[in-house]
Amino acid sequence: REGQFGRIDTNGTALTALKFKNLHYTNGYLSYQKEELWGIMNGNNVSVVPARYEAIYDVSGDFVVAELEGLTGVIDVTGRQWVPFVYESVRSVAENVFVVEREEKLGIYAEGKLLVPEVYDTIESIETEFLLLTEGDNFSYLDLQRREIIRMQEQ
Repeated sequence: REGQFGRIDTNGTALTALKFKNLHYTNGYLSYQKEELWGIMNGNNVSVVPARYEAIYDVSGDFVVAELEGLTGVIDVTGRQWVPFVYESVRSVAENVFVVEREEKLGIYAEGKLLVPEVYDTIESIETEFLLLTEGDNFSYLDLQRREIIRMQEQ
């Protein structure tokens, strides 16, 4: 039907009914839009996260960056919340590590806990092991493996 989407296999056999407004496949999961809300289906076409989110921005591993009531947070593919929906934006920088933004300041969540408070002006990835954190003219590094901040001293 026009404006309705579903899934078919390589033989053209219907795997789902034509009941979705939009479908998007990412990392083994299918984001689906039903009415105006988004949810997540697994590879077996089973809804693992009900359609209750205004947007799904990213599926990274088993984590989903989504929008709820105009704010951004992170859930896993079972619907468990890992980053609360209180942020203007959230982006994944490593496995289960997210940069969060509120009131133009950045912080870091890791393993579902606020690791670095929202005080930084910029946070950038340095290869895969470090994040560069800047606050005004000061900068530090976050060692992602040890979850430790290394503050740089002025010479």
